Amino acid sequence: MPRTGKQKGVSSADGPVVNRITNHQYFIKLAERLSAAIGEKTEDGFVFRVDLRLRPEGQRGPLAQSLGGYEIYYESWGQTWERSR
Repeated sequence: MPRTGKQKGVSSADGPVVNRITNHQYFIKLAERLSAAIGEKTEDGFVFRVDLRLRPEGQRGPLAQSLGGYEIYYESWGQTWERSR
């Protein structure tokens, strides 16, 4: 069962906390930013070229998923070579 925690957010100038997002949203944003950072072309070329469509469920699946979600995916759809440890 996925955890539904939230990030702390940021205190605004008038006091209330703003920009609270779920952990799931946080990790999606992190994956997007990390992918953009390492896939950015510089004067020296690319660090890595990243294609996020190559994740287990492709574009249909979430960018970030719980460990339990991946376990279910690999048990149901994963190839033998993907399951070896």
